[in-house]
Amino acid sequence: MHHALQIAEITSHIRSFLTVSDLKQCILVCRDWWQTFEPLISREVTISFRRVDSIFGPRGAPANDDDEAWEQLNYEQEDTLIPRQPSAISLIRHRQEVRSLDGFSIQLSHIPFSNLRNIVLTSGQLSDEDLTPWIRFLRGCEQSLQELELAGFRVLPLSKFWETLMDLPRFRSLKVVRGWVEEKEQIKAFWKLCSKLETLKIYSAHFPNVWGDNNSYPIPDLSNMKELLLSGIEMRFERQARIVAQCGQLRRLWWKTSTSKYKEAKNTAPLFQDFALSGRLFHLEAVRLNDGLAEAVDEVLSTWLKKVGCVQGMPWSPEILSTVQENVPRLTELCVDGSEDESRQLVLLLLASCPCLRTVKTSLMKVSDMVALTPQGWACTGLRRLKACFEVDKVLGMDREEGNRFVLQLLSTLTELDVLILFSGRKNYSAAPGVCDEQGLKICLASGLDTLAGLKYLRGVALPDHQSWTRAELDWVKKHWTRLTDLAGINQHNLSAEKGLEEELGRRGLSSACDPDDFDDLYPSNLLSVYDFHGPD
Repeated sequence: MHHALQIAEITSHIRSFLTVSDLKQCILVCRDWWQTFEPLISREVTISFRRVDSIFGPRGAPANDDDEAWEQLNYEQEDTLIPRQPSAISLIRHRQEVRSLDGFSIQLSHIPFSNLRNIVLTSGQLSDEDLTPWIRFLRGCEQSLQELELAGFRVLPLSKFWETLMDLPRFRSLKVVRGWVEEKEQIKAFWKLCSKLETLKIYSAHFPNVWGDNNSYPIPDLSNMKELLLSGIEMRFERQARIVAQCGQLRRLWWKTSTSKYKEAKNTAPLFQDFALSGRLFHLEAVRLNDGLAEAVDEVLSTWLKKVGCVQGMPWSPEILSTVQENVPRLTELCVDGSEDESRQLVLLLLASCPCLRTVKTSLMKVSDMVALTPQGWACTGLRRLKACFEVDKVLGMDREEGNRFVLQLLSTLTELDVLILFSGRKNYSAAPGVCDEQGLKICLASGLDTLAGLKYLRGVALPDHQSWTRAELDWVKKHWTRLTDLAGINQHNLSAEKGLEEELGRRGLSSACDPDDFDDLYPSNLLSVYDFHGPD
């Protein structure tokens, strides 16, 4: 649920939802109704409602208070009596109450809040006068409330609000989408609350430097934190790093920032050395380091790689790989968006040492790095999803074709793959005849496509910038990748690049690859998509 008054889009059983004694979820819109807890429908919501003829009743049913229309409808249905239920129009007209089938009225204040587990507050403000009823409301949920989401607030609530949440024994999850923290006491109470949380997600919130000196307010103890997401928040990088380093039981870490600075990153390097090698990453299952962290994280990674014994340009010993595996034995998902040396090395190091990896997404992997650092291959032979850019750069004693075959041979060992997304590092890549990316990976029958015949579980494939498929290659795909449901590379460009397929389309009287059903004898029978395929997020 994402909006209190869009319940109609969430469930068609609104009546049973509102009257059950064990209400598990309720969405409250924070506008002007704090004292009575009655919904005030905004213009935006009204527009959304008016797009639906009838929310609760049969499609096309008249408004709830249109007596003549209901009589006519029931007359037309003969013996079948359609119960009158609230429609979009009637909901807008009856703001103070929702009338249901038997005519009783219900206000939000009458819902059994003692069973409320999840609240989402959107688009509003919490001023001093608003806090009193809200605090009373939260205390009424004391034994049940577990999750809270604040979305679209200009200023986040004052300290008393966070202190009240701190007193709720079952409260474990907080999500903040935008908002501004203005006072020192406010931020103290906020982070004190975070010390009891297991899940914290912050998107685009602004935390000014209200702490002054680094020692003026201690970083909270986040030893209980299991899932942490910091995305685009305005806070000094060093402060963010200290927050991450305080987590003791992390299972999922999503970290995206645009505030990184070289000096701040350098100061945090010792933090991450201790963080990574102290056993606090033992439970880590998924990590994403995204845009804006490249410069800062690379500085941290550089010192960490040295700490575990990695030497620039030298293959990693079994002892190094064993050390890394012991510290992150449960890592299953890795996403690192960075093309600098340290970022590339980190990805390769984890690929070579973490056998549990199932999903990997990365910006760039160079063949020269792979040959120098992981000549023995990768440990994650059970990898299921791979999204990467391979750069076939110059390697001593290896030409471009050999580098291409090296990558294909490596991919052939990942026999559990079901999604393979490969893309080119050059934005203006062209797959037209005679034009190619000199450093890009090329996969075709001539370059060794047969090497990948053992990938029997592939369901989705996209080659670098959707390289065009020849008729012979499509026949090969049909024979070997029989489970494919998504295959990128059949598009308008392909029609002009591959004469054989164009002629085949002409014989069928088709001008474009509009429908996979038109290619029954070209593709696997269960293929669903032949357009751009980017894979799951």
